[in-house]
Amino acid sequence: MKYLIVNADDFGLSELTNEGIIKGHREGIVTSTSIMANMPAFLHAVKLARRYKALGVGVHLNLTTGKPLSGNKSLCNEKGEFHPDNLKRLLKRNLSIWDIENELRMQIRKVKESKIRITHLDGHKHIHVLPKVRKVIVKLSREYGIKYVRLPYERFSDITHFSLKKYVVNFSARASSKLWKAHGLAYPDHFFGTTYTGKANYQNLYSLVSSVKDGVNEIMVHPGLYDKALESKLTISREIELRALMSPGIRQGISKFYIRLINFGDLNEIH
Repeated sequence: MKYLIVNADDFGLSELTNEGIIKGHREGIVTSTSIMANMPAFLHAVKLARRYKALGVGVHLNLTTGKPLSGNKSLCNEKGEFHPDNLKRLLKRNLSIWDIENELRMQIRKVKESKIRITHLDGHKHIHVLPKVRKVIVKLSREYGIKYVRLPYERFSDITHFSLKKYVVNFSARASSKLWKAHGLAYPDHFFGTTYTGKANYQNLYSLVSSVKDGVNEIMVHPGLYDKALESKLTISREIELRALMSPGIRQGISKFYIRLINFGDLNEIH
């Protein structure tokens, strides 16, 4: 059987992003999303999540965008926002793992206190698989009773554009998989999406759907309504991606390839 989770990242980034994700859920194939607890439209996202209970909601753990909930200066630039080079600083061991653990705990706690059922954990820019952070994920998942995580490992046969970043993510994901499995954390069998981030038009999305394999699959997507206030390489592509996710052809592909759409919360029934 082919099971597919279609997870929309960045819930809470902005109200227009939130509205696009919900539209992709109501009118398209989005089954799951992951919320950014430290971003301006968090409360707006919470209200929407409470209204659309069939949408699974995980936590999009974040160390690079917006302001930290902890206010810890070691994680910040001079503006009090997350330092844009925190990933490099983490890899170079220039950040305290205790400061990181405290920040990520506060993000999970904020979502938990909003009365949202947390289905899984993942990471903005895949920070959750990086060295040391992957151990924090084990600790926090136990602390908050979270069973499932994203494993952003893409087989090289599924990667159309190779880069050093993808190599680092893949390498880190493989190391994380061994640790998480040893501690009882589960994740989908197959992952797609990094290759087409910012490029998920209809043709590319259909290609991903046609690549879905037996077992549990996750496709990572970034839909949204156009928001000129967002300065990102995804600003324009979000709406293109949303249209693709809602297209009848994609729905037909789901049926053609005998795929069952689920979210992370459904995995309890499958495993």
